[in-house]
Amino acid sequence: PHRLRNVENAARGKTLSEENADAVASLAAKGARPLNANQFKLPLMENLVRRAMRA
Repeated sequence: PHRLRNVENAARGKTLSEENADAVASLAAKGARPLNANQFKLPLMENLVRRAMRA
């Protein structure tokens, strides 16, 4: 696991909306470098961030 403080800061104080959830999820995926066999995990991670923002 890797803590993304920039994502935490971007999410802090935001209203719960689809646009904000999408923006934070995209920021979380930015710069990710998965291994060849793990490319499928990027969309999973983005969806988990979106779900967490809605919870």
